Amino acid sequence: MVEYGIRIDSIKQYQDILNETYEPHNSMDKMVYAKMREWFHACGEPELKYLYLGSEFCGKRFPILEEWRKAMMYCLIEKKTLVMTVPVMDNRLLERVIQYLYVLDQEFDLRYLEIEVNDYGLLHRLSKKEKFNFMPKIRLGRLLDKSFHDGRMDERETLRLYQNCKIKWTEDEHWVPEAVKKVFYRYPISGIDMDIPTGSLKNKMSSDEEGYSIGLFVPYSYVTTGGICQMQNVGRPVDKKFNNNDESCNKKCVELYEIMKKRVIDIHEENPKLGNGYILRNIMLYRVGNTVFYMRENHPNDIIKQGKIKRIIFEPKFCV
Repeated sequence: MVEYGIRIDSIKQYQDILNETYEPHNSMDKMVYAKMREWFHACGEPELKYLYLGSEFCGKRFPILEEWRKAMMYCLIEKKTLVMTVPVMDNRLLERVIQYLYVLDQEFDLRYLEIEVNDYGLLHRLSKKEKFNFMPKIRLGRLLDKSFHDGRMDERETLRLYQNCKIKWTEDEHWVPEAVKKVFYRYPISGIDMDIPTGSLKNKMSSDEEGYSIGLFVPYSYVTTGGICQMQNVGRPVDKKFNNNDESCNKKCVELYEIMKKRVIDIHEENPKLGNGYILRNIMLYRVGNTVFYMRENHPNDIIKQGKIKRIIFEPKFCV
């Protein structure tokens, strides 16, 4: 049985989506929201039981404690599960996350909380050192999967490029790469959420993958992301441009979106050559802050009917 969730910036945004009063802020988010509605309709407009709050791409956007309190209270009342989405982090943010969890553990029933971990330091702390009254379930985030997942190439193109390479991941026919499975063996993890895979949707699921939940973010995938925020330097004095210890954030990533139209070589083997080269095609990339996204052209039914996905997470806008 498939579960359903949605990524949100706030409880108000979620309520606006439910009430059909949500207004995307720009043309890119309008396009994403329309695609998300297509997926939502194809899935039968299901009940959304999981609310993903936070961003895996930016530590500056981690919600303050009061936002987590408000979201936890809402989820307890509405019988939903809050998913704390945690980015790659420095030690200062790691300690803040631990502190928040202890506060929430004293005030709420953490059975209504899951943690989406994208940082191995936090994963180790949660599973080995920290003791809560009730340990929330831990899910792996998509940034922990370091295998090749460039969404601009489909499986035919990937095989065409790498068919003569003897690299283990190119021969891995499973949804979850072997390197990531080793994390499951070491830590108490309930599931993993990932992008739509580059490889074929007909890839096999091994017996050990049936023991945990595989979730899928839709309708887009990320191509690359940066560890140091460039947007925070916009408009700053020269002597403060690269001060990563500065707590302030001007959130320029919210204002500065970029659509990048690229021409790439279509390397499908069956394509006829044109002169000295192959057919060129256009692709669209979308940059928000430090992260570049790509809209995969998979029909929702291709995902829903093949039966491997246990959770689908709708994204109404590009996440920063």
